[in-house]
Amino acid sequence: KAAEEGIVLLKNDSESLPLAPESKIALFGVTSYEFITGGTGAGNVNGSYVINLKQGLSDAGFGLDKATDDFYNDCLKYEKFNTRRINSKFNQWFVDAERPAEALPSKAVLANAAKEADKAVITIGRIFGEGKDRLYQFSYLLSADEMRLIKEVSAAFHAEGKKLIVVLDVGGIVDMTAWQDMADAVVVSWLPGCEAGHAIASVLSGEKTPSGRLPMSIPVSYYDDPTAGTMPQILTDKPVNYSFYRPAPIGVTKRYDLENIDYVNYREGVYSGYRYYVTDKVRTAYPFGFGLSYTEFKYSGMTVEDAGEDYVVNVTVENTGKYSGKEVVQIYVKAPGKDMDKPVRELKGFTKTSTLAPGQSQAVEIRIPKSLLASYDESRTGWATEKGTYS
Repeated sequence: KAAEEGIVLLKNDSESLPLAPESKIALFGVTSYEFITGGTGAGNVNGSYVINLKQGLSDAGFGLDKATDDFYNDCLKYEKFNTRRINSKFNQWFVDAERPAEALPSKAVLANAAKEADKAVITIGRIFGEGKDRLYQFSYLLSADEMRLIKEVSAAFHAEGKKLIVVLDVGGIVDMTAWQDMADAVVVSWLPGCEAGHAIASVLSGEKTPSGRLPMSIPVSYYDDPTAGTMPQILTDKPVNYSFYRPAPIGVTKRYDLENIDYVNYREGVYSGYRYYVTDKVRTAYPFGFGLSYTEFKYSGMTVEDAGEDYVVNVTVENTGKYSGKEVVQIYVKAPGKDMDKPVRELKGFTKTSTLAPGQSQAVEIRIPKSLLASYDESRTGWATEKGTYS
């Protein structure tokens, strides 16, 4: 349930999702068969089993293209052996586990799959976690093999008038700009644990309507991110930040000589994350809080009341679409921003409705503590709420 609730639908052109019942699916990408359930370090998931997307789709009643399935099963026989061999030599919490190399079936298999299957699904995977920063070239950007996979599957299926769905089995954002136009639908599953395949299949099939929202902004370019200029540098000849390899003088615990290697200066101020994008009007690929649904919702009767220590927001949410689903109600507040440095708007409260059937409504209440309107004022060495009108 937790995995289903967190899945985010980023793109769904021409209602490519949900999949029609009993559709035949051509499943691509090694991650579809070797799912990533959790990250490194404390983000690791040590489960007794993992439901991959192949099993999840099969259990949901979808057929799989046999030639494509046979190709990846044969491919992973060697890749699983190879990754186990490598990982046994580098079994340390701060070293990313070796993953199976990406693979693409032959043109003949791909062409036949495009004719025989109803839709294509590709899964792109990334494993990372605590203890090291991600590599821009090899983690944020898609690899040449991943790009080739998306490009060739997209071309083959679109030539047959069929759709391509891309699933992102990731723990954080990846570049979207280079490839998203080749996909008809994009789903972010995050790292969904042992029941990954069942959770994703329930959303792809329409059994569950996606109701997750992005907890971060996805930039058009990595260099649009406000932290890009101060992110610790990682060079390709070391698995972790260079500060791990700089011996400190005798009696000194750690060196603090080189900025962005030994230390980082926090330069964003209050404009961290989405606050920077909305205030500086920097376009994003997908904004903070974004997420599509299979259905539609209408808001009405919104009121705001002063309830002592809280402001209470009440609003009625109605499902006006054709699928049952949940809606995430988000309350953003704009401060006066005259006497204190403030973003254009900030999220101050949110909640998710119950599952609403088509035509069903729910009254929602969100309480916003007045203390959340305060900011730290260095001149007063304390928290202060700016006077003026908040909207």
